[in-house]
Amino acid sequence: MVQPPFPGVRRLNIQKTRMLWSRDVNVKFGKLLSNIELTSDSVVARFDDGSSEIGNVLVGADGGSSWIRRWMLGDGAASTVLPYTFLNFPVRYTAEQALKMDKMMHPIVDVGVHPKSMYVGIFLLDKPHLDKPETWIFYLLATWPRDDQADTSENMNMVDELRRRMDGWAEPYKSAVEWIPSDVRAKVVPFKIWAPKTDWDNHGGRVTLAGDAAHSMTFHRGQGANNAVCDSERFVRAMLKVKSGDMTLAEAVAEYDQDVITRGKQEVEVSRVQTEAFHDYDNFLNSPIMKHGIKPISEDSSGKAS
Repeated sequence: MVQPPFPGVRRLNIQKTRMLWSRDVNVKFGKLLSNIELTSDSVVARFDDGSSEIGNVLVGADGGSSWIRRWMLGDGAASTVLPYTFLNFPVRYTAEQALKMDKMMHPIVDVGVHPKSMYVGIFLLDKPHLDKPETWIFYLLATWPRDDQADTSENMNMVDELRRRMDGWAEPYKSAVEWIPSDVRAKVVPFKIWAPKTDWDNHGGRVTLAGDAAHSMTFHRGQGANNAVCDSERFVRAMLKVKSGDMTLAEAVAEYDQDVITRGKQEVEVSRVQTEAFHDYDNFLNSPIMKHGIKPISEDSSGKAS
């Protein structure tokens, strides 16, 4: 019916990628930020264990519920909860089932939509042992319009509700859910987004945001990680301009912020529209992913897609 563009698609195992990128980096886990102090030429991050770190710029890359975003924006940092039930969980199948699923699935991702306003996505997350299919880790995502009258309490296993909703589904979605082991449990996850509504105060280039802290978007167009990587590249580019003397810190971070804010606003909104389209079967062919695929919408000043 349509062949949407999916240029240069790669899937990353986040845990393995994080381990690879953390080599030779002094990562300190388990720290909870409690305060930020600004001086004339530095910023100090204070943690609840009494320790602190000092530097030139503090980058809040602390996720969709960012503490640093709240420090910067107050009530303006509050996320918007979308009206959809959201499940996401890993699963292992038997060796025979895993081999069948691997053959049925698209090599990157299988995404299905249903006239009953439901989305299911299947990923093969990892193959810890290539010769032991029972160790392969698959990952399931599912969304459907939220029913505020439905029981979604902590005690309810939403895998049972997902199974109940799978009538009429084709492969591989039917088997992917049918084969979920009986001991697997999943809870409803709040489905939140946040887009910058206005420029934030970066305090002379001392504090800024990146990743989900700067633009929390739905996963339905697959742009969250892309934009986080783009943020990282743009931030490094900004710091190189400061190091070379081409810009002051305030100028470089302001330029970085403008790109992140402009791009973030657009991508969060496009992803939100795509989320609605996945739950509106009649209009799905008119959705952003069917027109643009996962090709980035935003462009930098040179006209090159970011």
